Amino acid sequence: MSEETKDQGLRILQAEIKNFKNIDYREVEFNGRSVIIAASNQSGKSNFIQAVCSPINANYIPLEPIKQGEERGHAIITIGGELHGEDVEYKVATYFSQEHKRGRLVLEDKDGSPIKGGERGILNDIIGDISFDILNFVRLAKTPTGKLSKDGVRQQIEVLKSIMPSEAIKSLYALDQEKEKVYNDRTNCNREAKHWQGMIDRSTFSQEEIEKYSTKLEVKDLTEKIAKAGKTNENIEKSNEFLSTYDAKLKTLKIELEEAQKDLDKHLAQKAKVDTFLEIGPKKIDINSLNNDLQNISDHNDNFSKVKALDDSKKSLDMETKRSEKMTERLKQIDQEKKEVFANAQMPVKGLTFDEEKVLYKGLPLSEDQLSTAQLIGIGVKIGMALNPNLRLLVIKDGSLLDNKTMAFILKICEEKGYQLLIECVKHEGGEMELKFIEK
Repeated sequence: MSEETKDQGLRILQAEIKNFKNIDYREVEFNGRSVIIAASNQSGKSNFIQAVCSPINANYIPLEPIKQGEERGHAIITIGGELHGEDVEYKVATYFSQEHKRGRLVLEDKDGSPIKGGERGILNDIIGDISFDILNFVRLAKTPTGKLSKDGVRQQIEVLKSIMPSEAIKSLYALDQEKEKVYNDRTNCNREAKHWQGMIDRSTFSQEEIEKYSTKLEVKDLTEKIAKAGKTNENIEKSNEFLSTYDAKLKTLKIELEEAQKDLDKHLAQKAKVDTFLEIGPKKIDINSLNNDLQNISDHNDNFSKVKALDDSKKSLDMETKRSEKMTERLKQIDQEKKEVFANAQMPVKGLTFDEEKVLYKGLPLSEDQLSTAQLIGIGVKIGMALNPNLRLLVIKDGSLLDNKTMAFILKICEEKGYQLLIECVKHEGGEMELKFIEK
């Protein structure tokens, strides 16, 4: 970052606090410098941070801001610096009273002229959001018991979305939606492939049998032949039966000739037909053999159906496998397209990406299990800077949790990027609250 860019932006120049929580009156000349607020526990560190920040962000205003026993109080800060190529200065005041417990906001320009009409909205446009807590952001990914916090990760993602262009967010959303659909489709596709593979694996056919039963046999000619044979055999049986009774019947008919002339003529005619039929010497056909042939064809065609089903399973498996491979390739393409979205969106930290369920830094989860404390703090600081491009102010609570090396690392980043840092630390030796300014 060039010195010119580093010196741009607004910083806190001065603060005046009166009757705020446990603070009687205090006037501080910041002059854009970073400061460590050191004090013992319960001695007013957080109150001081709240007082300084409450005019520029309502989230810092406590439920009972006025000092006990007083009717009124105020917090007034002056912010100034170079913004969009111009030297600007604003006085931001929050006046507390019994009527205005959340404070009455007053905004003035450097000439002391009031800026009216939606002061809070105007102020937000000028300075952005300073409520970002670096350490809290880093801890969001874990529950108090050390497990992954899905809600916390979602909060991290929302913070990151707030510093990305809306078009980039839309692109990511569309890609995540498509990725989820492709993933589900591929899961269903693989389930189908597994089904068809199971069908193939359960087959008991040898390759020789598959080739044998790969063609279906026709039964029409054989069924017609069986029907014709049945008719022939029936005629033979009837003819033989007729001959066996012929003589006896003839004798009876001759005796009863006069009474049964018509029957006799009919019987003689039937005899002529039988003689004609038997002259050709018909032989009785073995229908059982034909039925066995028919059963063989039926068995063959049953196996044909099974082999066809096996072949269909192989084709279905091949189709689902190819579909799955295409979907896998599309999932890779989606991940690449998302990387391009992040690259084009110019994320505050190179290598920082996210989807609907996780935040990653260079492919690793953004958590203490995967990244060092210095890396996490560095990432958090850069995100905080991206959230506050105009008012170059970062606030760190619980600074006592940081070791000296990490503290020095944060101060170095803030110095390099031209950011003012308010950091709260416990003063173990006790005594009054002390402001330790970091000189440039």
